[in-house]
This record gives sequence, C-alpha cells and structure tokens, in this order.
Amino acid sequence: MANIEQQSNGVGWRAVVRKARYPRKSKTFKTKSAAKAWARKVEMQMDDGTFIDDKEVISHKLSDLIHNYIKELEDTAPVLGSKLSSLQRMAREFESDTLKDLTPKYLLAYGKRRRKTVGASTLQKDMSYLKQVIAYGIVFWELPIAANPVEVTKPALGSLKMIAGSKRRTRRLREGEWETLMAGVGRQHNSESGNNWLSPMIEFAVESCMRQGEIHRLTWDDVDFEQHTIRIQSRLWDGYKKGPTDTIPMRDGVREVLLREFEKVGRVTRNRTRLPERANHVFGKPKKSESISDRFARVAIKSGLRAPSIPGVRSEATEEDLTFHDLRHEGISRLFEDKEKDYSIPEVAVISGHIKWDTLSIYTQLNAEDI
Repeated sequence: MANIEQQSNGVGWRAVVRKARYPRKSKTFKTKSAAKAWARKVEMQMDDGTFIDDKEVISHKLSDLIHNYIKELEDTAPVLGSKLSSLQRMAREFESDTLKDLTPKYLLAYGKRRRKTVGASTLQKDMSYLKQVIAYGIVFWELPIAANPVEVTKPALGSLKMIAGSKRRTRRLREGEWETLMAGVGRQHNSESGNNWLSPMIEFAVESCMRQGEIHRLTWDDVDFEQHTIRIQSRLWDGYKKGPTDTIPMRDGVREVLLREFEKVGRVTRNRTRLPERANHVFGKPKKSESISDRFARVAIKSGLRAPSIPGVRSEATEEDLTFHDLRHEGISRLFEDKEKDYSIPEVAVISGHIKWDTLSIYTQLNAEDI
C-alpha cells in the first residue's frame, strides 16, 4: 500500500510504500503526480519480484564478488590462466565500486578506458568473465538484482564495435625470423646484466608446444629423464582444467634444452649454502610469467620484427605481430609437418593438450606447399 503525503512545510510530496516481506521505502518529489508514479513503479516491482533494495545492493563490493567467485571454484572448476589474470585485474580496478555501480553506463565507461590499451577481443573476454561472476552470484548468492547488467550491456557494446570475437591467428615464424630473433636475444643479453633466460625458453616453447604459464611453472620434479616424460601441473585442455597433472612425452629437442638447463643449475647451486629463488624451477627466471611475453616483445621489436607494444619501446616494423604464444603455434604445426615421425592427430593432441580437433586446428598453421 502506498501513501502520498504533502510535506509539513507545504513544499513537495512524500511517497511511502509498505508491503509485507519488503523494507519500507519512501521518497520525496516536487509534485504529487511524480510521487504517485514512483510509488506505482515500486509496487509493481514488488509484485513481480523485480524490486531491488539499493541498501542491499550497495553492500556487495564488486572486488569481493570476483574474489569469492575465484575461491569458490577452486575445487570444481579452478579459474586459471588469462581468465584469472583478467578477473584479478578487474578486481583491483573495481575496488571502490559496488554492485549498484554496475550499470550499462558504468560498463560503457570501463570499456572506453580499456579499449585505449587492448583490442575488442580482449575487452569481450573481460565482459564474458565478469558476466560469469554476476550470473554465478545471482544463482548461488541470491544477489539482489533482477537481471545481469553485463549481459544486458554486451549487445550494445558489440553494436559500437567495442567488443568482438577473437580473430583466428595464422602467425608462424617466417623465413629468417628465427635467426633474427635469436640474434636479438643474444644482443640484449650482452647489453643487460643477468642470465640469458629468454633464449632457452624460446627453444623450449617451440619444441614442447607448451603454454607460457606451463613453462614458467615447470620444476625439476616434473622432469623424468629416465621415462622421457614431462609432467605439466594444472594443464588447460581446451580452456578447462584436465586434472591435477598431465604427462607428455619428452621429445629429443625438449630433452636437449632440459639437459643444458640442468647443467646450468648444477653450476649455479654448486658450493652454495643458500639456493637462489626458484632454484627448483627449470627456468629460474623471471619471477612472473608475464615478464616472458614482455621480454619477448621487447627483443622482437628491437630486432626489427613487429610485436605487441611494450612501454618504452617503439616499433617501426610493418609485419604482423609476433607473440610468444605464436611459438606454440609454430611447434604444433611442425609436429604435423614432420614426415619422419608422421604424427597422428591423437598423438599431437597428447603433446599439445587439445581434446577437440577444431580447437587444435586453430593452432595448426600448415603451409600448402609442404602437404
């Protein structure tokens, strides 16, 4: 039931709505008609179950929702890789905002800021991940909102060309690029202090077909020289976690890189009472996985190749961007092109970690003249 009362000072009208199971709501307006209209709207929302109490919505911080989502999925469908990084970054950016702030206007403003540094496909992933968080909260936490604001906003962002699906990459190493890249790695090593950790990682990425994060996490406990196998912790299969570990064969090229790195570890740790940080990791540097792709891009650009821009480095190259992840593309394609081994699709999938052929084919860039 709604009551419309004139203010005691004779200026303005106050609408008061009372309904069982709902908090008392009131608001003041300049005109009686405006007060009645608001009261009718609130009553209709209470009747059809779409009413949202602003006080309750404000109590939900967006950063808390994201962190709780990640934590609750740890045992069933862990959030890993780029999805985890994206959600963690959004949690930091949304630290001071609440569920009430999550409106189409808010999301549009976020999208405009984000598009200054990333492409449409990256923003689309951001929106998809955030939509999943809110959808999960509506079902399992009973978030006090009638609809998912991210889902409502995505079509509009698409019409504005702000978001778009990922384009299929066909980038592989071209003639002369391997030599150019490795020479560039050597020059940077000579001009900077510290070990040359990028060169063996580049070789290993092509030979093993492993992802950047998998390479960075690899420890000597995961390497079995006797059985010629490598254990991969938390491997993603077609975007989903297969299990605690996955095991792949240690191909000859992979074994060569590992033996060289094992010898380095012996030299570094010999006669030392205190082991260096990440001493048990196959690749002791860098500390953060993201630094691998950053260093790779920096070296590629300075070598005259085109790569995603890194702060402080300018590129004049006109070729298509080359990324560290493209080395995985290169490696998988080489498996299919290896006429001596003649790998079958299932055998390649064991190495690459793919379940579906259509997903594996995205990473397989064959040259027509080699078939």
